[in-house]
Amino acid sequence: MSDESVARALNELLAAEQRAIAPRLFESTLFISNASVDVAQLARRLGSVSRSNQQALAEQVFALGGAPAIRRGDARSADLHYQELRAIVPRLVADYEHLVEQYRAAGPLVSSDPASSALVARLLAGLDQELQALKDLGDASHAPVRK
Repeated sequence: MSDESVARALNELLAAEQRAIAPRLFESTLFISNASVDVAQLARRLGSVSRSNQQALAEQVFALGGAPAIRRGDARSADLHYQELRAIVPRLVADYEHLVEQYRAAGPLVSSDPASSALVARLLAGLDQELQALKDLGDASHAPVRK
């Protein structure tokens, strides 16, 4: 596969990261109750990870002689305003599951370039860990409260 097609696949991952909900959460006016503090900490970390992933993907596109495509966040995330952060966890899980699927699909598309392949594998491993943390937090937030 050519550097151009590898760069195109990386650009698609970059676009997916930019459309993700996690980095946009705190651009919204969310309600963070005491029950949502753990979710807020994880969400901040997810946003930071996403920005780091975006930077790494853009740098790799540049290394291949390409240029990151201009992207915008997903306007459909505007409905996050004024929601309880805990209520967004199932949506975050679904968003992350979709992102993980996109990384898995990109693996074979970038396999001809060792540096790109290693980058995608590393980012995917991190996303898998974050997805599990999200799922664990979602399970914990739905557990019955003990008195």
